[in-house]
Amino acid sequence: GESAKQPKDVQRSLQTYGHGPLPTTMSIALHYNYPVGSNETEEQEEEKLQLCIKSEVLPRANKILQQVRNGIRNTSFRFLSFEEMPDTVMDNRELRHALFDLAVSREWDSVAFKRCDDPDFQHLIERCLLMNRARSMDFDVHFGINFSPEKLGLALRNGLQYTRSLRKLVLGAIRLTEDAAASIADGLAQCQSLHAMEVIATIFETEQVVAHLGRGIEHNGSIHRLTLDGIDECLPILVDCIGRRACPLDELHILSESCNSLNSAMEELGAVISNGRVIEMLDLCSRPTQQTKHGTDKLAIAPLARALRGEGHKLQALSITCQRCEPNDQKLLHRALAYRTSSLQHLGLVVRDRSCSVQADFVSFLPSLHLKSLNLGLWRVMHCDEVGGWIRAMSDNYELKSVICRPVYIGHMCDEGIRLSFRVMTQRYCRLNRSGRHLFRAGDTIPASLWPVVLGRINRLHFSDPDFDEDHCKADLIYEFLCNAIPLVL
Repeated sequence: GESAKQPKDVQRSLQTYGHGPLPTTMSIALHYNYPVGSNETEEQEEEKLQLCIKSEVLPRANKILQQVRNGIRNTSFRFLSFEEMPDTVMDNRELRHALFDLAVSREWDSVAFKRCDDPDFQHLIERCLLMNRARSMDFDVHFGINFSPEKLGLALRNGLQYTRSLRKLVLGAIRLTEDAAASIADGLAQCQSLHAMEVIATIFETEQVVAHLGRGIEHNGSIHRLTLDGIDECLPILVDCIGRRACPLDELHILSESCNSLNSAMEELGAVISNGRVIEMLDLCSRPTQQTKHGTDKLAIAPLARALRGEGHKLQALSITCQRCEPNDQKLLHRALAYRTSSLQHLGLVVRDRSCSVQADFVSFLPSLHLKSLNLGLWRVMHCDEVGGWIRAMSDNYELKSVICRPVYIGHMCDEGIRLSFRVMTQRYCRLNRSGRHLFRAGDTIPASLWPVVLGRINRLHFSDPDFDEDHCKADLIYEFLCNAIPLVL
């Protein structure tokens, strides 16, 4: 009944095509699901659940089919990838049947196509999407001479319109033409299940290709997390399309190899933030290269600072990582964060260059910041007095509940006691703020009924730092409140 509603070209894609001899340049590497140890990383766990089909020279083609069938029977696999597939894979009917059966044998957490050169993979892609057999799809096909961007675009258009299971789409190092981008945009506009999309090092032939893809992102109503990585020249167009979205975008991640590329889209980003309904979390990252490390490349964040001073924005988290930042822009950002009208709660500002004194500039603004978490990375301290100023400023901040800042002394030598004091005192004030220190501001009179609220918060706190005993930390917090408690109204 459902297939009758689909167009004929989509119905044909579910069938099997072609004939030919069994290729002898295929092998399948299987990673079985062994018991996972407690010390293994998430990547190691994923590797044991991954079925990787990769081309290699094998003397017996029958072994290939047997391994595919073993993969179909072994239901523990959750990740499927096709890597370095030659353009003769789909020529043989028996092998093609086995590969198609494998692709639809279960709902895969991820299906990836990496350096696959066979244009007939279009039908396998469509089948996975139409039969709801992939939660995530990753394309990294590079520039094979037989790769057809138009066929990939048609496969995604036909599949995205009807899939109900796909949650994530990754367009990797692929070349997009105008026809391919227009087809993908049509599919994106009608896809209602997609939650995350990544565009990584994609090659756009013209600006019109970028505009087509931007149109698909603009009219999609389900994407909440978008990543743009390594597409520097295309950022202004895509960010402008994001600003016209009718549905909010929870997270926007932009990664580039130069600050200048990010600067080209900074005015558009400021306009998007001022929109007030589009982005809740913005992550800007400029990866260091040999050129940017020793050059004069600086990130200009003045448009963002001006947008944060407005009352309309809904940005809750901002993360900026770069080699250098304009000093005047930093001060504009600090002043914007001190506004009570700002909705920003989490800030990360990591500047790698030693000449930038981001942390020292923050000290004067620290008491007035209305943030819940702050990440400043490495702090290159020139003098020990800077640490004392930071601790005094932290004592006057009642909002911060998490601070990541690691001092590295490049000026006068400081003893270990000062290093430990910075860490201990910073964590102490963060714990007090998490417990409700803002309820006990000096000069106020509080009711006794408020104590159970504060003590209950302390009891619910969890301390992940192995250097501090959790029970001792809770006792220290109670002692701190008792020592500094203001008069109670009984």
